[in-house]
Amino acid sequence: MTCCADDSCVLKYLGDCDPTVCQNWCRSIFADGTGTCLPDGNLRHPRNICNCVHKCSI
Repeated sequence: MTCCADDSCVLKYLGDCDPTVCQNWCRSIFADGTGTCLPDGNLRHPRNICNCVHKCSI
């Protein structure tokens, strides 16, 4: 199980928590009740697509 801060994302390719990528997406997406997000900034490679997570949810 990967433990992450609330409203953080896990990089799918690496499986690591990222404290900065996607945070704004996650906050708005959690408010909408959905569970995935797109990368902020210039991260466009598919390996950088993120999953929004609640702490220790995956």
